[in-house]
Amino acid sequence: MKSFLVWTFLFLGFAGLVGAFSTWFPGTNPAVLRNAPDETADIVENLKRHIEYLSQDLGARDKPNVVEDAGRYVAAKLGTCGPDVKQIDGTSGKTIVVEVPGTRYAREVVLVCSHFDGPRGSPGADSGASGAAAVIEIARALAPTSHERTLRFVLFPDGASRGSKPDSAATRYAKECVTKGETIVAVVYVDSIGLFADKDTQSYPFPLMLAYPGKADFIGIVGGYGCRDLTAQMTEFMRRYAGMPVQGLVLPQFTPGSGFSPHAAFWSEGFPAAVVTDSGTYRSPLWGTASDTHDRLDYPRMGRVVVGLTRSIAQLVKKVATSI
Repeated sequence: MKSFLVWTFLFLGFAGLVGAFSTWFPGTNPAVLRNAPDETADIVENLKRHIEYLSQDLGARDKPNVVEDAGRYVAAKLGTCGPDVKQIDGTSGKTIVVEVPGTRYAREVVLVCSHFDGPRGSPGADSGASGAAAVIEIARALAPTSHERTLRFVLFPDGASRGSKPDSAATRYAKECVTKGETIVAVVYVDSIGLFADKDTQSYPFPLMLAYPGKADFIGIVGGYGCRDLTAQMTEFMRRYAGMPVQGLVLPQFTPGSGFSPHAAFWSEGFPAAVVTDSGTYRSPLWGTASDTHDRLDYPRMGRVVVGLTRSIAQLVKKVATSI
């Protein structure tokens, strides 16, 4: 009996340490949502235009010709941000890249990524369009200015269909970064960021339901165990700048489902990567379905996420202000 109690105590202690490591992060969530920052008004309108075009005007972005049209739109919008747009050919379409060289530490690169395709048969308003729209708006704010580290925006054509599979654009791109010997200090992958609710609609697999709230009013920052420093840093920044609840989480990189998204391609190459997400199917069973339409999204809160990300990434590209 004594041996059983000792092993139970040790197991519970170990589980508590793992839980704290996985879910405790610096910063304080606001008890009451603050007023949206002043700059969200223009961002909200821009997000609506981007997402309505990608999800409604183009529709399901699961065919080569539609993905190509989406890529042209994304490239055109990024082209207005100042730097030249580079387009990398691939089997699934063109990867769109915009780079702002660092002024002091150009070899140290911060990547801000998403994808512009969508799930099969779905408008993909939250799944695909919301992340791409966010990256466009972050680039619009940060690309015209100089930064100590190199800032690079990358949008993939097959994130919904191929994720981090060996033939995906993200996998090829991450391997190319290794081949070039690039120093990628942070990858911020913006996934689905448009669904919110002020009631208990959130669901989780065991044991996450023991640690996270049921109210679907937060944005999540998720990383692998090897990316805890970046995940903690982004969680702290977002809690400071986004004006809304932010939940951080690190998971083993072999956790089912965590390795499909394109960010996992960077994990595989040893680069620190964190995903910004509303949690997708855990937020709504309609995510990625035919009902994933633009009118279901919460644009004001999405605007807060984009403002928070813009300010957080501006910190990441400061060499002295951050320690990744």
